[in-house]
Amino acid sequence: MVVVTSVLVASISSSSNALATPRHLQVTGYAVDSTSPATIDAQAPALTTVGVDGIDVARAGNAVTMPSPGALRLLATAHADGLSAELLVSNFEGNDASTAVATRLLTSDTRRARVAASLARLVREQGWDGITVDLEALAARDAQGLVGFVARLRVLLAPRFHVAVDVSATPSLAEYSRSGYHLGSLGRVADVVLMAYDEDGPWSGPGPIGGLPWQRAAVAAARHAVPGRRLILGVAAYGYTWPPGARVHDGISVTDAQARRLAAASARRPRWVPSQGEWTVRLRNGTVLWWSDDRSYALRRRIAVRDGLAGLAVWQLASSDLLPRP
Repeated sequence: MVVVTSVLVASISSSSNALATPRHLQVTGYAVDSTSPATIDAQAPALTTVGVDGIDVARAGNAVTMPSPGALRLLATAHADGLSAELLVSNFEGNDASTAVATRLLTSDTRRARVAASLARLVREQGWDGITVDLEALAARDAQGLVGFVARLRVLLAPRFHVAVDVSATPSLAEYSRSGYHLGSLGRVADVVLMAYDEDGPWSGPGPIGGLPWQRAAVAAARHAVPGRRLILGVAAYGYTWPPGARVHDGISVTDAQARRLAAASARRPRWVPSQGEWTVRLRNGTVLWWSDDRSYALRRRIAVRDGLAGLAVWQLASSDLLPRP
């Protein structure tokens, strides 16, 4: 298995198209398949690409679901707006990423080959411009299989198709490996999207969704293994609530607009935290909110430009403020 992966990586690492330095910052806006096409239209001036969270790996790890009619509508909308459209493949069961599903896929060369072939066929036949592998909650044992899977996709798709892989951000290079990501190898076969959000959430105490110090450390760690021109910084466009005395998972996700409405309804003024580049407020009932909005996005764009990154990826358009034009 390791030998096969090494051959695949070596066969594509010299591709001038895949490794070309972008002449301007790429901006991907993610959308779930239920997102209104009108949202894509409104955000289009700020984007180069729409990433559609459209399909999942089957529980057995040997197949994928088909894109829904909603996903295909967003594909058509993106193209009508002059944008690229990329398909996301995930390992979610319900609302959570499944470690078991990812492991079934990634530890079997047969299943990896079968799923990669299915994905490549979908991308070509339906007219997608690329694919993003969004496999989360991985185990360390999955790392080599993930490289092999992404490398196989890169071989199966012509250079004109973009291939990316999502990676959960962490400020430690060693922690990336423990989390199932061999960053250096992944960066040789695909662009790496650092999902630099969910630093805090309903599973933790109140705090930034993806604060600036944490994000800067995550980018710095990743750049030890991946050149900046292959890194894309993931940016939050949402917030979380922490009700008083809440048990784990009692908090909810809110859009940027909802966060401001909750503050207004409670007659509380949100506070901008410059060190984190996010907003926070405590409501009259004791609920704490943190959120990342268009002002937060502008600061993350500065990081991407300063560090020579390939671009930004915003999760997600339906909860975001109107993004500023480049």
